[in-house]
Amino acid sequence: MWMVMAIKSPCLLYHIIREHFALNKIIRDHNIDAVISDNRFGLWNAGAQSVYITHQLRIIFPKWTLFCEPLVAAIHKWFIKKYDYCLVPDLEGENNVSGKLSHGLKFSSEVRFIGLLSRFWNGSTDLKPSSGKTKDYILLILSGPEPQKTIFKDKVVNALVDEDVDLVILGAEPGGGPEGTNCANDGHVRVEGAVEKNRSQKWANSGERAEPIRKSGVRVTYYDHLPMARMRDMILNSGSIIARSGYTSIMELLSLGRSALLVPTPGQTEQEYLAKRLPEKGWFTAIEQNRIGPGLILNIHKSSAHNNLMEESRLLLEETLKNIF
Repeated sequence: MWMVMAIKSPCLLYHIIREHFALNKIIRDHNIDAVISDNRFGLWNAGAQSVYITHQLRIIFPKWTLFCEPLVAAIHKWFIKKYDYCLVPDLEGENNVSGKLSHGLKFSSEVRFIGLLSRFWNGSTDLKPSSGKTKDYILLILSGPEPQKTIFKDKVVNALVDEDVDLVILGAEPGGGPEGTNCANDGHVRVEGAVEKNRSQKWANSGERAEPIRKSGVRVTYYDHLPMARMRDMILNSGSIIARSGYTSIMELLSLGRSALLVPTPGQTEQEYLAKRLPEKGWFTAIEQNRIGPGLILNIHKSSAHNNLMEESRLLLEETLKNIF
């Protein structure tokens, strides 16, 4: 992955310059006062208040390329200084989530911590599903690029194939469904029923696709995509959760008071670091993808993280927005 990034760096620089000049024109044409961007190096402008959002002030490299870290850190810092503010979605102090990704660095006053962000947080401490019902199913939340997303799914299904359990898979594929069916109302179920030996499964989004599973047992329901309220209920209803250790996924689980078995995407150093750090805090458990197997799915319901994380985050965000806008 890092070799690919190095090869593509001239192309990346080209797109940074291109988006920078494109923004200049947009600001002139539309009289823009402020620009907020998420990890976009080129979206700063002296004529408008420019805000850069990142949870990764320090970019972690694999051991064999650690010599690159100081240079990349200096380049990243140079870009950040072009912005009026850099907002970090994390808390300060011992309750911080990102650890060395964004803490322990010397930055000037443009860096502000704004607390955890989550689409599921509505300001309420009531973390009960709207239906009021709970079900003892395992929830697998897929995310990230292929082919690792499919490899992850297959490993979990095969680990559970002998178990008499219900597995609900959220596929992170907005717009999925037969012939472009709009899934905004209820999502689209692509797989439902018991997984049986040598049985071809029907995938409504792609026709017949043979995926023989060795034995029978686990009952699988697959959703391409779910609207926010339904996904929130799925998370709160579940008996246990398996997910990637991406930062957004972690913030959303914490906002709902849920823990999970974290499985970092191989080669993604940020996820590998978080999958090591957060179990040390007692907030999650983690396992490497190549170690997924029978008996390793844990029934973890609630997170042991501090109960006031989101209220603390709300106050931080309100204070920051009041001060900079």
